[in-house]
Amino acid sequence: MRAAPLVVALTGVLALGPGTWANSAADAIATMRVVDLDGRAWTADSLRGRVTLIDFWATWCAPCLTELPYLKQARARYSTDEFEVLGVSFDVSDRRTLMSWLNRQGVIWPQVFDGRGRNGPAARHFGVIGVPTSFLIGADGSVAATNLRGQRLLTAIEAQVRALRATRSLQRAASTPPAPQS
Repeated sequence: MRAAPLVVALTGVLALGPGTWANSAADAIATMRVVDLDGRAWTADSLRGRVTLIDFWATWCAPCLTELPYLKQARARYSTDEFEVLGVSFDVSDRRTLMSWLNRQGVIWPQVFDGRGRNGPAARHFGVIGVPTSFLIGADGSVAATNLRGQRLLTAIEAQVRALRATRSLQRAASTPPAPQS
């Protein structure tokens, strides 16, 4: 009997060990370059200025499926200039199978996929050997949290977006010329 497909969110074990390209999660973020299924390249520069959850997952991962409603909720709550999820699939299927699964599940955020699972360059670069594993990246590009799940993840995202909004508000206020005096 075949198990039902499952979605995993980057909320598992982070293991950075020998043979990885980056020495830490912060180094991995700073030096990342991945391309999503739509052909868009994602780098540290493209993440900067918004809160981003990098989510290593797989369709066969039960804990990942448990996280899917939380990811959908977070993604729907904020605009893409405030928050984005970048999924990195550990699936070893073909592209069409993954795309079909994503469409059936209503997963609309960008996905990185090469069909090589934990042997793929993104997994090796980040040193991720298991799913779910996640990195919450602040708008400044720093790693704000790793491997949060459920309500704790939503709370951390909310705090990061609130901080981003406050920073933007201060920047707007600082760039607004003073009103002329009569």
